[in-house]
Parts: sequence; C-alpha cells; structure tokens
Amino acid sequence: ELLRERYSSVTPAWHFNKRHWNDVRLDADLPSVFIRQQIAHSYLETIRCNVSPKSLKISLLQRADSEGVKD
Repeated sequence: ELLRERYSSVTPAWHFNKRHWNDVRLDADLPSVFIRQQIAHSYLETIRCNVSPKSLKISLLQRADSEGVKD
C-alpha cells in the first residue's frame, strides 16, 4: 500500500491477491533500481511461498543469494 501511495504507476495486481501483489507499469517514469528491486522481491517471495520440497526451496534461495539477488 505504501508503494501505491508513493507511485501512481503502482496499482493492485489484476490477477493476484490485491493485498499482497502489485502491478508496476513499466511505461511510467519509475527509477530502474526500483523496478529491479520489485522484480527481485517478487521472485524471492514466490520461491519462499510456493516451492517445495524444502530442500529445493533452500537450494534456489542460496543460488539467488550467490547470484546477488537481494530482497
């Protein structure tokens, strides 16, 4: 909700839980750092919440960390 208040191009996600997911319009004037942060956050959050077994989840998160993907 804070991002939606700060950026007019960040809106509730259309096909997802609107409480937890945002749409980010890429044609807007958003800083590229912000867009990269949002992509990384979505990627990591998806792994944390949807990947099983636990060993695969841990492996993917470790790989993301070693590649420099930070939340």
